[in-house]
Parts: sequence; structure tokens; C-alpha cells
Amino acid sequence: MPFSTPPAAPVAGSVSHGASQDRQRLSRRQKTVYATAALPSCLITTSHRLKKVRSRLTVYLRVDKVQSMEPTTTVREQILDHAITLIMLRGYNGFSYRDLSSLVGVKTSSIHYYFPSKDDLVLEAVNAYSNEVLGALHGINASLAADTKLSKYAKLFGRTLGDGNQICLCGMLAADIESLPDNIRQAVQAFFKANENWLAKVLAQGVQEGTLAVNGKPENAARALYAAFQGSVLASRLFHTKARLEDVEATVRIAK
Repeated sequence: MPFSTPPAAPVAGSVSHGASQDRQRLSRRQKTVYATAALPSCLITTSHRLKKVRSRLTVYLRVDKVQSMEPTTTVREQILDHAITLIMLRGYNGFSYRDLSSLVGVKTSSIHYYFPSKDDLVLEAVNAYSNEVLGALHGINASLAADTKLSKYAKLFGRTLGDGNQICLCGMLAADIESLPDNIRQAVQAFFKANENWLAKVLAQGVQEGTLAVNGKPENAARALYAAFQGSVLASRLFHTKARLEDVEATVRIAK
């Protein structure tokens, strides 16, 4: 989104200073005090860091007489976290810098300073989301039985849904694949492959333990299973139930 006058750049190496300037300009121009408030539950995102977004993120509310409070994140971090949430809710084409401007409380030109183009922002959102989700995935204890690992994996997908309105960020972007530049497409593909590789190892372990049923090679079964998990969050959002997600896990579990 082009703009005529670039925003004043923050001091090199200090995003916090730039965030402070944004708040000072807003305060002088509007002569109001901005307080912070927790996001509604529908904006909760997945993974360890993203699950905390409800308490960590802030939106600016215009009030008459309250004491000024420092936000707990920088402007850049707020932009990125709001973008992640909006992508999970609406997809690549479902939000604009104007939406982010309203949520964060800064001009769109300030957003362009941190992320010159929407593609820059979305690519960083994919990388941040991928790092957090895969970090949680690889944090699952390797010594656990395969069926227990699979249950924990299914719970990760369940947390993606939040209150039922969100789906996996990379799954959402995969639906918008024709709108994505190559670098974002490749980042989304890498996320899918990382999940499939992890599932393949778990399925192979489950076959050896006799706890999971697999038809054919574990690698092929893992791709089919991951596609089923991605589809299940779509169906879960459509029908407002996590039962669809639970059904996927049950298809490969051997009854005891």
C-alpha cells in the first residue's frame, strides 16, 4: 500500500524508541490517554507464545481520565501478532493495513515502515507461526508411546481453533495459494512437510508398538493423516465442534 510521506524512522536498533514516538504523536494530536485492554477470546492464537496473546497483546481504547499505561509489546510485535490472528480468521486476502492500523492504533505509514509490503508481513507471520508451532511439536517428549504423541499432536490442532473461529495459519494460506508469492508458498510448503515428517516417524513407531494402524508406507500415511487434520479444523469451524478433529485421531488408533 503506497504512501506519500514515510514515517520518521526509529533510532537504529531500537524498535521500542519508535513505538514510543508513535504513542507520543497520537497523544499530542488527539489529546487523549490510551489504555490497554486484553483482546477478546476469539483472538486467541495457537502455540506456546501465541496462546499468551490474549494477555500480552494490547488494543488502544480512547478514555477520558485514566493513568497512562505502557504496552507490554512493541508496535512491531503488535502488528505481527494481530496479523497472525487476522490470517487465521480471514486468510491472506481478508485483511488490510487499515485493519491493523485500527487494531494497533498507529497510521498505516507506520506499519509500512516495519513491513514495507503485505507480502513482507505475511512471510514473517508464517515464519513466526511455524517456529512456535514446530517448537511445541518437537517439545513433545520423544520417549512417549506413539499413540500418546498423536493425542498431544491432536490437542495442538484443537488449540488452533481457539473458540471455534480460527484455523491453522498455514492451512488458511494454502487455500489462498494462487494469491501467494513464491517465497510465502515455499514457507507454507516447508511447514506442511515438517508436520508430515514428524507424523511419519510417529506412525512408524506406532506400527512397531502395535498402537497405531497404518496402511502402506508411514510416509504416505502421514501425508494423508496431515491432510485429514487440516480438513478437520475447517469442518470443526463450520460445525462449531471439535468432534471432527477427534474423529481423525481415532482413524489410526488401534482399540485396546
